[in-house]
Amino acid sequence: MANNFEEIMSKQTDEEIIRILTKNADDYQPIALEAAKKEFEKRNLSACIVENIKNTLKEENEVKKIKAYLPLSFFWKFLTFIFPGAIQMFLYGKLKADGYDMKANELKKWTLFGFLFYLAIMVLIFSLRSL
Repeated sequence: MANNFEEIMSKQTDEEIIRILTKNADDYQPIALEAAKKEFEKRNLSACIVENIKNTLKEENEVKKIKAYLPLSFFWKFLTFIFPGAIQMFLYGKLKADGYDMKANELKKWTLFGFLFYLAIMVLIFSLRSL
């Protein structure tokens, strides 16, 4: 099993090895981490390269944090409210997968508001008809 992990780690890029050892260490089995450490030591990367990769990873993390808290624009809120439907749920999944958590949640919320709005109008029409 260890040989399998060593083979897998040998195919990873320098950036991916450092990502595994630092940022994503909790996502891997101890045997896989050990194989990643061995591969890292085998590559004998210079401190400059390691620092550049760590800076790149930090920048990626900051971009992810920024993307997660970007709000949905008024145009999309309005459009989703007026035309709620299945397309918005597809967009919700796409936004969530791309890391736009707040936009995805607001899209879901405004789609629900739109459905409730049309439901309320239908209830009002049926109740006025029965009078």
